[in-house]
Amino acid sequence: MNIVKITALAALMASASSVHAFAHATFVNPVAEQESTIVAALQIPHGCEGGLATTEVRMVLPEGFIAAKPQPKAGWELEIISGDYQKSYDNHGKEMKSGPVEIRWKGGNLPDAFYDTFNVRGKVSGIDANVELPFKVTQLCGATATAKWDEIAKAGQDPHSLDHPAPTIK
Repeated sequence: MNIVKITALAALMASASSVHAFAHATFVNPVAEQESTIVAALQIPHGCEGGLATTEVRMVLPEGFIAAKPQPKAGWELEIISGDYQKSYDNHGKEMKSGPVEIRWKGGNLPDAFYDTFNVRGKVSGIDANVELPFKVTQLCGATATAKWDEIAKAGQDPHSLDHPAPTIK
């Protein structure tokens, strides 16, 4: 009887660790209304390969996600990289041609045993219904390990078929 329990426990642990190995960065709520302001809450489910703690998260904002404001995190330094948009957008009657295009949370420590969310408030603008906005994410773990979530599915392609799919908001 003990052998059966141990075997069952070993199988459960093996399946749990394989799920963990394939987990990727996603958004808490991956759907938004057109021309709405949302909080894009990015979930980082684990550290980098080898169990290393996450020390930096970089999020490239897609065209059509404008007027972004990241939420500060205690123990992390925020860097906002601004640039020009490909077109101009209306934001409450004000024309916007530039703004944040990448957010970086740096110098933190998120151990592999935990998950956390990294939040950015912004407006979804100029995007047709049912279009997915891919947010390319890079997760750094110390000076040696990196996990990239930057692959974008082609039209009709299942994003789950990608090894490192960029998290999206539809």
